[in-house]
Amino acid sequence: MKTTDIITLQAKYPSAIVFVRDRIFWQCWESSAYLFTEFVRKYQVHHRHFKNLAMDLVWLGFPLATLDGVVKNLLTRGCKVMQDTTEFVVVATPWQVEGVASWKALQIEKCSLQIAKKQELVQVEQASDPRGKAFDFLPVYRITYDLTLEVYKLSANLTKVYKFSLGERLRQSMTDLLATVHLAVSKRQKQAGSPSALALTSLDETRLYLRMLKDLHQLNMERFARINLVLESIHGQLHAMEAI
Repeated sequence: MKTTDIITLQAKYPSAIVFVRDRIFWQCWESSAYLFTEFVRKYQVHHRHFKNLAMDLVWLGFPLATLDGVVKNLLTRGCKVMQDTTEFVVVATPWQVEGVASWKALQIEKCSLQIAKKQELVQVEQASDPRGKAFDFLPVYRITYDLTLEVYKLSANLTKVYKFSLGERLRQSMTDLLATVHLAVSKRQKQAGSPSALALTSLDETRLYLRMLKDLHQLNMERFARINLVLESIHGQLHAMEAI
């Protein structure tokens, strides 16, 4: 169904829960989503601004197979099926929707905060990416970085006899190679004699190893971003020292 048709249908049954089919999902929009989350079960609510309608709309969705159980539960709570078609199901409820406006405003705010947080994490990741332009434009850096990750994954599955001998040496060798390649492309070796330059090099290596841990799924994105925010602060202060 088109969005306009869904809104029209929902307006026709303001106190009912209208389930609308969308391919392999059933969806509840606007007041239906409110009734569902308030009286049936808590569910993830989505938000989007529709330019063609000049409206902010909220909705939730769940798999097709779930609907039968949901409807059966509603029938035991004084609800009644009014319409049952292949495209939508309308279930009349005894509940009121006076609180839908404030609820919707809260859902929009939550969704906006989640989007802002995701964008912030992406920006932090991009800003703290030790590969930077070198990764985008120098094949040697990309190949070395990806190979280092592969070596770590490979060595983790070695038998005990080799894991802590040959495997450890292999990991250290690849890590050193990656750090050296990184130093070469960063061009910081020209001023490598100053303490702040050495500190910046160590900081970049720290970022590099943190990035590896994230890509090896040993460090989650939120913690990775939090650590890198601190590193970014240190980075800025070291750069200020360089300028003195």
